[in-house]
This record gives sequence, C-alpha cells and structure tokens, in this order.
Amino acid sequence: MTDVVKHVQLVRSSGLLDEIRLFKIWRDQLRLEFPSFYLEMMLMGALPLPFLIPCLERRLTYALAYIRDNIMTLRVVDPANTNNVLSDDLTVPEKQAIRDAASDAHDSKYWGDFVK
Repeated sequence: MTDVVKHVQLVRSSGLLDEIRLFKIWRDQLRLEFPSFYLEMMLMGALPLPFLIPCLERRLTYALAYIRDNIMTLRVVDPANTNNVLSDDLTVPEKQAIRDAASDAHDSKYWGDFVK
C-alpha cells in the first residue's frame, strides 16, 4: 500500500517540476518502461537541493549522469511505505535500457536531442 497524497506533496515541494516534466517526456519519447514515481524519486535523489545548481541544463546533465552511474545498484524506496522498493520492480534489462539512454543523452552535444 502507498500514499498518493504524500507522493503528490513530495513532488510538488521538490523544486524539480521542470526537470520531472522534461524527464517524463524523454522517457515517453524513448519508450522506456518505468513508473513515473520511480523516475521522480530518482530525480529527487539526484538533486536533493536543486537550487545549488542554478542552471536547468546543468541540473539535467547532473541527473542524467546520476541515473547512468547508479540505476543498476540504486535502491529506491517509496517514502510512504518503506516496504515498497520501487527499484525492485524493474528487470536488469529495463535498467540497462534506462542507463544506456541516460548515457546517450548525457553525452549528446545537442539538447534538442534530449526531448523533441
């Protein structure tokens, strides 16, 4: 069981609404299969204090590197229910696909390639 109201509050107060929107577009355009809440929790883990990185492009680059470098071993837990380990819901091939997409996007010289 989880608490959707708590999830919404966490996302709204994260300071990452632009980043979350862009990453959801990125995920959908690449047809990557993973839940929005898992994505949101990874971004909040990557950028717990987003105001410390004042440029959106740098925050996106940092988040892509974080996903690329950590998704295979990162344990992402539902803050409303610590028995719900979100990262356990993805298979190794699904995580590899996300890692590879994050690596490609991170290494791209053109931000138009991140979302179209």
